Amino acid sequence: MHEEPNSTATPAHQKAPVAFISYSHDTREHKAWVAFLAQRLVDKGVDVLFDQWDLGPGDDVPKYMEQAVAQADRVLMVCTEAYVRKANDGKGGVGYEAMVVTGELVRDLGTNKFVPIVRQTNDPKSLPRCVSINVASIVGSGPPRPPFDRPMSTAAAASVV
Repeated sequence: MHEEPNSTATPAHQKAPVAFISYSHDTREHKAWVAFLAQRLVDKGVDVLFDQWDLGPGDDVPKYMEQAVAQADRVLMVCTEAYVRKANDGKGGVGYEAMVVTGELVRDLGTNKFVPIVRQTNDPKSLPRCVSINVASIVGSGPPRPPFDRPMSTAAAASVV
């Protein structure tokens, strides 16, 4: 296949960055927003680990979450109010992922692997305690916006919104 010079896909000789999207299943609209984010990342050359695409009936969800966090170069944590509450309370899949994230942070306190993406209507904005000192990207309720309009590298995948 011929690749155009201005293509945003990752060159074949370069390993594509891998991103895992951690989010809560708040509403149908929110799940669609996260799916749109995932597709935009794929369009920019990022390999995305995303439950809506990767899991099927009978799959081991906790194992998937553990492996996805371990495999990813970046874990994008879409922090709605519900996500933060579940992470802090240790509830559901988000609570389990927060525990896995905390374990990785204990092993490597200086990591920039975990990228909070704040999608909240309340003020002040909040983050899960496990990443409360990380720099966060704050987005509104509209579709994800640039820097999606440039090629993605491992470094650029850290600042996807």
